[in-house]
Amino acid sequence: GEVALGWWFEECLVPYLGNSSKLASVKSIDIVTGYGKTRMRGARQGDDGMRKRVRAMLQFMNVREIDQPNKGRIHIDKEALTREVEKNGGKIVFDAEGYRKFRAEQTTANAMPNVVQVRRSTLGGAGNG
Repeated sequence: GEVALGWWFEECLVPYLGNSSKLASVKSIDIVTGYGKTRMRGARQGDDGMRKRVRAMLQFMNVREIDQPNKGRIHIDKEALTREVEKNGGKIVFDAEGYRKFRAEQTTANAMPNVVQVRRSTLGGAGNG
């Protein structure tokens, strides 16, 4: 998800920000992260899901979010994003080192969950073979 978000900002979104006619047609900028109800319990511990990592990436890009009630969606402040891109000469600046430190200290992404996993028979009963 993190690589895709970086690509989307750099290749898809930022070119729109420099083109005022295209930007005028954009009403809102949302990132769908999903709510994560189907993820394993261990992966959800401490609110460590895609939403947490996307919000952190936005912080390290100096991109503001607008609060909204949908837990599976992040709403970007379009005007603040446009100002940030203009300030940086038409680019998004991403503090990759800062984000790597955050990810190492604050997330459990790609770590094995500390939850007991139970293997059940696929045939529904013991001794079926």
